[in-house]
Amino acid sequence: MNRFYLILPLVFCGLACDLKFDATQSSYYKTELRELGPLEVAKMQPAWSPDGSKIVYVARRTATQLESIDFETNRLTRIAKLEFNAHTNSTTYAISPDASKLMYYDRSERNTYVTDLAGGQKILLVEGGVSRPAWSRDGNWIAYRGKNRIWRIPSSGGTPEEIPEPPNRSWWPTWSPDGSKIAFTSKPPDGHDQIWVADLNTGTSTPVTPDSVRSIWPAWSPTDNTIAYTYITTNGDSTIVLALDLTTLQTKRISSDSTSRAGSPSWSPDGERIAYQADFGYVWIASKEGQLLRRTQYRQYYPAKWHPLGTSFLRLRNVNASTIEVLSLETGEVQQLTSFQNSESDREPAWFPDGENIAFVRQDTSVGSGRTFIVPLAGGSATPLLPDAEYDAVWAREANPAISLDGQYLLQEYLNGIQLVPLDSRIPQSVGEFLGAGIRSPAWGPDSRSAVFSFYNGLIVFAVDSTLDIDKVDIRIENENRLLSPAWSVDYPGHGSYIAAVGDSGLYVMKPDGSEPILIVKGDIQSPTWSPLVREIAFTRNNNLFVLPIFPEPLGEQK
Repeated sequence: MNRFYLILPLVFCGLACDLKFDATQSSYYKTELRELGPLEVAKMQPAWSPDGSKIVYVARRTATQLESIDFETNRLTRIAKLEFNAHTNSTTYAISPDASKLMYYDRSERNTYVTDLAGGQKILLVEGGVSRPAWSRDGNWIAYRGKNRIWRIPSSGGTPEEIPEPPNRSWWPTWSPDGSKIAFTSKPPDGHDQIWVADLNTGTSTPVTPDSVRSIWPAWSPTDNTIAYTYITTNGDSTIVLALDLTTLQTKRISSDSTSRAGSPSWSPDGERIAYQADFGYVWIASKEGQLLRRTQYRQYYPAKWHPLGTSFLRLRNVNASTIEVLSLETGEVQQLTSFQNSESDREPAWFPDGENIAFVRQDTSVGSGRTFIVPLAGGSATPLLPDAEYDAVWAREANPAISLDGQYLLQEYLNGIQLVPLDSRIPQSVGEFLGAGIRSPAWGPDSRSAVFSFYNGLIVFAVDSTLDIDKVDIRIENENRLLSPAWSVDYPGHGSYIAAVGDSGLYVMKPDGSEPILIVKGDIQSPTWSPLVREIAFTRNNNLFVLPIFPEPLGEQK
């Protein structure tokens, strides 16, 4: 890329002015904090609108969502955002064969429900907790483990029925294709785990594996009379996946010889493939004859659950669902600008000086990449800042966009450096290459040509011209190991501009040459941002937004 040169001096306005921050002079400096809300959501990374009437921020909601992972592309797709406790995991939910309903245990309410994934109402299925739920092939029944026994219950609700089984500890039920039988694992007090089959028509249960070895985790083929299960060797050093034909009582090995730790088999809906876990969480896929087909590139720490379409696996994932919202300071109205999709998370909003558009970063949490987008305040689709030809989806790590006050340029983090993007051409240029790695969090100065950055344990200010290694200003504060999230105010008439930054002790305000740093708010402060009139600073503390009046009276009148 060609370098972008701005042959302009580094300008600091009003550095000779003698302004002292003194909390006792309440006529021009106040410490009363105003909390913005109440809103039942964590609010992060605020930014004032150019006219000072709104604040855009990141809304973070703890959520659990049901995802499918394509085992060919590793692409995540969100099936549903679920309104139940985040500790629910893969052992306490099951999706129906037609992918329309979900049974799950809500640990916050300590009850088990069935909900319509299309958004219908949930129904209470079982009072209390369950594990290892399994739907019958016709979707009419659900088997589960409760109180160390196996039960079945109509999926539409009703009275649970205990299935016929030995008086042992039993778990991991799985249905036969016609729904007339349930296989499960059972362990007598003085014996080994065995696979048993309960006949629901006759009310009898029969072991199908010998008690001389340990056999656990059965999975019944959806198309025939074969059960895959995990076999634990006599010394317990290894586990393998076997398939038992209940008609001929013949077994064959399914798991690869190259792994000694295989288990938790799961059949594809067509009955042609078996997925199992090995190598500490990787999912292996084999044909029903035992031929290894592939190993997935990701890990899944609970047994793989096939999607009913057979193209992917299902999992529950706990996420911070981050969206961009705008809060009107006049009416209190909240407008949501972006929506959480799949594995994406929106963050780091920044206003355009026209107040009509907002830049933000959309991060793909499945791969860790981030890309800057632009969305209109009036609503509409978000569009990428950089064209595809200028964006490397593999290596790009765009972050912290900042737009100059004249609306001509955007600065942002990119990999280990800083990019300058002219907004007319959208062709990015490198900035500050003489600094090397470690430069981040750009913030424009009021002249739209100078910028301040976080740099190792302090701040650095320079003109945005990668050839000028002079006129740099290094800012350090004694006893502070870091200075983060700088924000540069516009000029206050007669007194110049100021830089706010976050240290370990709290929020500092200083002049652009680093002089007169004053700690104005103690605590864990994040993302300070100046109001357009330089009289207030908004920031985040304890996951909520606050506004601190700094110069509530005209500064020029103070002596």
